Amino acid sequence: MAGNLKIVSLNVNGLNTPEKRKQIVKIMRKQKGDIVILQETHFRKEAPPMHKLGTYSQWFYSNNSQQKTRGVAIAIRNTVDFKLQTTLSDQNGRYLIIKGLLYHSKCTIGSIYAPNIKQGKFFSQLTHKIAEFAEGATIMGGDLNIALNPSLDTSKGVSSSTPQTIKAVHKHLQTLRLIDSWRFLNPTSKQFTFYSYAQNGYSRIDYIFISQHYLHWLQQASIDSISWSDHATISATLQVPNRPKREWNWRLNDNLLKDCECQAELQSTIKDYKENVLNDPSSHQSKWLALKCVIRGILIKHRARLKRERQNNLNRLLTEIQQLEAQHQVSLDKDSLQTLTNKRLELKQYFNAQTTFDMIRLKQKYYEFGNKSGKLLARALKDRQTNQYIHKIKNAKGEIQVLPGKIALAFKNFYESLYNIPQTTEPNKFAGKIKEYLTKYQLPKLDSLCLQSNKHSLIKPRDLMGSQANFTNNLLSP
Repeated sequence: MAGNLKIVSLNVNGLNTPEKRKQIVKIMRKQKGDIVILQETHFRKEAPPMHKLGTYSQWFYSNNSQQKTRGVAIAIRNTVDFKLQTTLSDQNGRYLIIKGLLYHSKCTIGSIYAPNIKQGKFFSQLTHKIAEFAEGATIMGGDLNIALNPSLDTSKGVSSSTPQTIKAVHKHLQTLRLIDSWRFLNPTSKQFTFYSYAQNGYSRIDYIFISQHYLHWLQQASIDSISWSDHATISATLQVPNRPKREWNWRLNDNLLKDCECQAELQSTIKDYKENVLNDPSSHQSKWLALKCVIRGILIKHRARLKRERQNNLNRLLTEIQQLEAQHQVSLDKDSLQTLTNKRLELKQYFNAQTTFDMIRLKQKYYEFGNKSGKLLARALKDRQTNQYIHKIKNAKGEIQVLPGKIALAFKNFYESLYNIPQTTEPNKFAGKIKEYLTKYQLPKLDSLCLQSNKHSLIKPRDLMGSQANFTNNLLSP
């Protein structure tokens, strides 16, 4: 069994505001990215905030320890079975490489943000580290700040990097057996991921690489328009072994009940349904179940209609941006650039308005249900249970146990050994142990006269605490 896994890479140009963090997660969801590779996060080393966003439960960072520049991150969706083994990161926030098991197969995933000068030296050092670190399928994505094929990867046909630098980077990629996924599927096409205002030219400097021996996993690769950031979003779809296909469950969208067209059809349908089943001999339960199916069909229809309308508006805007980009890539004139900039600003305002609305609704939801037992608490507890789930454990013999029954038995044996719990609990045997202790140790006895004269000052409660502790330790010792 094999299922599709989508890798998404994007240079985000800073994520230091809540709005941008919300927008990038929305883009990640819209792109249906399972593994997302980000560059230029600009987070501080101490407190990267993205781990609080629940759709992507695993976040890994490499941040600049000195200031809010550079920084890379890797996010893994909570539906992806990835078990981390170890990480390799750069203290300057230039690269992050993680290694683990992806659906029980060894896999290495990396996010790279290369400098815009001296790329050859940077890749020379990085190649040795990756060669020693990587295992299994290697997936590397990021902003390399260099066009690997200037004639196809730049609008002007020339690169600002020297031929020696480009040749050196090619050599390092060949050493690692890494293949450019988009160029592999589009050997002669021209499409770009970045526009330089300083040089007034386009270039393709963002890549997703995959190991040569795992190219049979590659199904699709694409480059989106440059809209949200100053870089385009790139993606690659892989067919990964052992990934099961997800099941879909329908849920009611409450906003549908506020749509006038949906309300009118629901009222009309329910009225007609009641008249049609008035003389039906079926039970009330059967009638209710049938009505729920009818209502669900209407809600699904209107949800698809509203989604299609929103998507058409967004697609229209994206199409205009793509057409203007293609026009500007050929002409490079200022008028088309100004029109393109205005369209990008309009798209950004659309995302900002949607994000602001979502954040207001989220705050309202937490205000209403934050201190109540309900769906909000249930989901939080479910996520906590998922994150704390023990999928394997090593028992006293050093054997790895993965079955739930074996894991429970390993815990049972550990705590029995820890607390010295006997195999059989017999109350009479424990009482006999108490009597044996009292008989064995000849405890001093107080004279009756002494008791009468000093009954208020002989022994104080604090004097008994030490004796009681010794008694308990001796009694419970094996």
